[in-house]
Amino acid sequence: MIVRTATLADLDEITALGVVALQDDPVWPYRFPNAAEYRDDHVKYSRIRFLAYLENAENGGYTVMVVEAPSKENACVKKIIAMSVWVSPGYHLPKANALVQGE
Repeated sequence: MIVRTATLADLDEITALGVVALQDDPVWPYRFPNAAEYRDDHVKYSRIRFLAYLENAENGGYTVMVVEAPSKENACVKKIIAMSVWVSPGYHLPKANALVQGE
């Protein structure tokens, strides 16, 4: 297995993995109650979200990592079997010089 930083080239695999694996998260059905009924839309908007994580990883906003392992069908082909996304410390906080709304 190889742990590495995700790239934009991983987007489709990350999306496919996320849509399938995150269904087991107890919060997922609450957040996306119609995911099964509108599967194409669920995949489309999940892909947009994962793309945003990857794009913001380039500027330090997130860290996106994947784990690759050899495919069962062909050991020469590696597949992403796990992923993680972290918000970088302080990234979600407003900038110190940003105006507070109403000022």
